[in-house]
Amino acid sequence: MPPDEKGRPPITTPGARRPHQPPPPLEVAGHPECKADGRQGCGKAPTGVPCTWNHPQDLHAQLRRRGVAASRSVPLHCGCRDPHACRCTPPPPSAVMVDAGAAAAAHLLAHKLMPLLDIDTLRALWRRGGADRALVAQLNDYGLAR
Repeated sequence: MPPDEKGRPPITTPGARRPHQPPPPLEVAGHPECKADGRQGCGKAPTGVPCTWNHPQDLHAQLRRRGVAASRSVPLHCGCRDPHACRCTPPPPSAVMVDAGAAAAAHLLAHKLMPLLDIDTLRALWRRGGADRALVAQLNDYGLAR
């Protein structure tokens, strides 16, 4: 090929174009879910930018894999298959929450105020014994252990 009007050598890179030529039309790529229902790309208007949805670690794929794994597992006593999503029974209070309840009750009693603790915290304090059991007995004497 002869040099162009400015004396430059011709462009020989495959697929390359000269600056004055219009760009070739771009095809919009799509992921399988978009193409399965007849849409092109992500359902948005074609913009010439390829679809980049096909990441294997996106949230939708992770949740789908978790659901499939949960369907293979043995059901819990409540019938739920996924323990992370089960909200049938509340978890028992942690040791930190029991300590916080005891400290809050002792603080309020020291200021002659009436503390109210939930039954699970009171049961955990009673099982601990010692000063915690005495605190529960004191609350029970005041009629506050309900």
